Amino acid sequence: MKKVLVLFLLVFLVGCSNNTEVKEEVKEIVETKEEVSSINRIISTAPSNTEVIVGLGLGDKIVAVDNFSDKSEIPHDVVLMDMMAPNMELIMSLEPDVIITSNLNSEGGSPFDQIIDLGYNVVNIETANSIEDIYSSIEAIGIAVEKEEESKIMVKNLREEIEEIREKSKQIEERKKVYFELGNFSGSLYSLGNGTYIDEIISVVGGENIFHEQESWIVVSGESIVDKDPEIIVTSSSMADSVAEEIKTREGFSEVEAIKNDRVHVLKTSNLSRGSQKVIIGIRELAEVMYPNVYK
Repeated sequence: MKKVLVLFLLVFLVGCSNNTEVKEEVKEIVETKEEVSSINRIISTAPSNTEVIVGLGLGDKIVAVDNFSDKSEIPHDVVLMDMMAPNMELIMSLEPDVIITSNLNSEGGSPFDQIIDLGYNVVNIETANSIEDIYSSIEAIGIAVEKEEESKIMVKNLREEIEEIREKSKQIEERKKVYFELGNFSGSLYSLGNGTYIDEIISVVGGENIFHEQESWIVVSGESIVDKDPEIIVTSSSMADSVAEEIKTREGFSEVEAIKNDRVHVLKTSNLSRGSQKVIIGIRELAEVMYPNVYK
């Protein structure tokens, strides 16, 4: 197989707040790569990237994905990889035309450096921190897999749907205080503050994140949640009933407004946790459980 020149996209530039500048730099970098005659073999190492690739109509071109990606719309014999420790020898053996990676694969340094030096076509998509970042990552992936126009249409549709929800939220006179729980792992409660797209989404649908004054992804205490007294508690899990009951019975939570009024909502999809076009599914679900009379 003929290797192509390395392509390394840093979509969300440090210190760059102008989304137009980001997109222009992405396009400039992509245009410097040696042309691939066709995209027939794609490797994706993060769930959000896989969802975008599938949404662009290239699910049948995927030859390997990380172990957390949705397998329902890709070939049944696709190779599965450890997202946190991708196997470079395995990746090279699959002879990919393009490898769409994530900074989630790069803790402690990019494991892809060795194959970048060999000339493999590697596209790195940084984790989205805002809704605009999601738009940019979709367009960057579209450019990388030669589906630029399709990705622009995808972004246009997503933007319109989100703005429609934002417009509806203007009907809300009293914005509810929300505690969004990412998960309870080994007794540690994980949530989020500003600088995350879920914090922004909570605001879009008409809520106020109780941890908005903190930054990024955070570990919180039960006591701090009780002190902030959220009116709505939201998390996601396929085991909705058991998760809701666990939250309701935590020490001190009986005095929380959300518990008193039975406003603990467990979303049954993972769409909010993945920065792809499917985030709109999660946004709609969140909007409907928070304000059912507004979003019908």
